[in-house]
Amino acid sequence: MSVGVYFITNAANGKVYVGSSSNIEKRWLEHKSTLKRGVHKNRYLQKAWFKYGEDCFIFEVVEICSKEFLIDVEQNWLCKAEVGNFKRCYNILPTAASFVGYIATPELRYKRSQNAKNKIQSKESIDKRRIKMLGRKHSDETKAKISAANKGNICSQSTKEAVSKAHKGKPKSEKFRLAVIQSNKTRWLKKKLTS
Repeated sequence: MSVGVYFITNAANGKVYVGSSSNIEKRWLEHKSTLKRGVHKNRYLQKAWFKYGEDCFIFEVVEICSKEFLIDVEQNWLCKAEVGNFKRCYNILPTAASFVGYIATPELRYKRSQNAKNKIQSKESIDKRRIKMLGRKHSDETKAKISAANKGNICSQSTKEAVSKAHKGKPKSEKFRLAVIQSNKTRWLKKKLTS
């Protein structure tokens, strides 16, 4: 686990992206993953990745330092790379910054929550997520966490009606039918035994 400053250099034109991390190896994997998926936060680096291809980019560590001097060292390299001169650098911001330990204010968290709730998702993106999860099963640990999180949640009558309405008319699986029959038999048997 290296702490320091790194370059992502485009061998075709010499342009660089300057970054820093307290775990450079992990950060490089994150860059590579988001670039391959086309969702990197730096649009200039993303466009270049698409244009020139993965093989054209070189990842190199330029300076190892301690965490306490990381931002200062990155700023020094940003100045050397001439951030703002887009002929030489992919970085958008001219100053180094870190969000380590940053805690969003309640107002900002509320604003982000509202934005997420109001976001309209396309049928295509919903289908992509659904397909991605097909065939996957939650681990017992995950099931326990979901169960614990939902314990004590009481649905309103309007929610119950909406769920009921959504499920009406949908064909039930054979497994579901058998479970309902078994449940009804168990209920009937308990009633007989207690009366």
